[in-house]
Amino acid sequence: MDKIKNLLQQVSIIQKKYDEIAKITGENFNIFSIMRAESDEVRTHSRIIADFLNPKGLHSQGSIYLKLFFEEVKALNEIKENFDFENAKVLVEEHTGRIDGEYSEGGFIDIVIKDSKNQVVIENKIYAGDQKGQLLRYKKKYPMCTLIYLTLEGKQPSKFSYKIDNGQELSLKDIILVSYKDDIKKWLENCLEKTHSLPIIRETLVQYLYLVKKLTNQSTNKKMSNEIQNIILNNFLSAEQIVKEFDSVKYKICGSIREGIIDKLKIKLIDKYDISDKESKIGDKNSKIWIESKEYIGNSLLFAVEPFSGNGGIGTELFCGIIDLQNKNKDLFVKIPEFNQNGWWRDVKFFQDFENFKIDFSDSNFIGFLGKNKDKKEELVQALSQQIIEYIESREKVLFEIYKEITEKNKKF
Repeated sequence: MDKIKNLLQQVSIIQKKYDEIAKITGENFNIFSIMRAESDEVRTHSRIIADFLNPKGLHSQGSIYLKLFFEEVKALNEIKENFDFENAKVLVEEHTGRIDGEYSEGGFIDIVIKDSKNQVVIENKIYAGDQKGQLLRYKKKYPMCTLIYLTLEGKQPSKFSYKIDNGQELSLKDIILVSYKDDIKKWLENCLEKTHSLPIIRETLVQYLYLVKKLTNQSTNKKMSNEIQNIILNNFLSAEQIVKEFDSVKYKICGSIREGIIDKLKIKLIDKYDISDKESKIGDKNSKIWIESKEYIGNSLLFAVEPFSGNGGIGTELFCGIIDLQNKNKDLFVKIPEFNQNGWWRDVKFFQDFENFKIDFSDSNFIGFLGKNKDKKEELVQALSQQIIEYIESREKVLFEIYKEITEKNKKF
């Protein structure tokens, strides 16, 4: 135990030292975080990556970044020698037509890089799930393309994204796995080496690189990382024990917050709503609270709060909203402009910042703050509960009108 305490003290001293350096240098300032655009696949990640890949991008540096990308992604070596970098076109969200009934054609491709003979298609995933047949559809649009599946960790796509019911199927050998954690990070670092005399481009790359490291749980400070690694090497067994307990401590904090919110919501809403975590474990993706009308239970439409794990379908930040499970009632929301028509979420509201923190349970600084300040944890539970209740009160009238429409619709069948 003494060894573990000593290790934690040493790491804490190093952390504090570099925290002070970060305050002086301003390296914690990140425009993407301020704009709540950290996990926006299209407007943040696809557009930034595409512009740097584009020889005619706003950076005005020609094909230098595109060539570095081809060098980093080894699977592109086959076409690199014959690729016309200077005249390449880069498209974002290319529309390939309406998705047909079999999910074999149509949709939007995140990024397309092409010259007169070659095409590179990039499907970009941060937190969103796969769409039915999407990789198969993109390959059908560009049969000879190099198809890249880009995710945070380089994971494989789900099978239903490259195989559909009519028997059409892609081989996994046709899909190149690329990660933000390794490939995009290294590409950005290589791009930075070419921008020493370009301060605006350099600082944009630095901020985006920091964002990528944050999303993939990597340290932004190499010197600090090296110092901590050296301490771990000298205290390996103690470090291993800390790692074993880390998630348990984190989920204990997050779980107590979720339980506290459920208790407070039941006091206020129990007469009208069924409130539960639906047996979702606190460490699960989309760990949640569901708030379902008792009068219209089973209609696949309900209020929800997620993700308490910091790992969700639309990002890491906690939010409340209206979820339409399996997209069953989408047509009933078309007439209401303020409601969302994409995905399962019809409406989403993020919570107010708390003590200058976003409510993000993937943020170690936020978790650490709550762990050291039990009184603040209680304040947070109260603040979140009140915001959820206010949100439900602002939306339940229109939601109950839709419930009535669902009931009438079901009577006809």
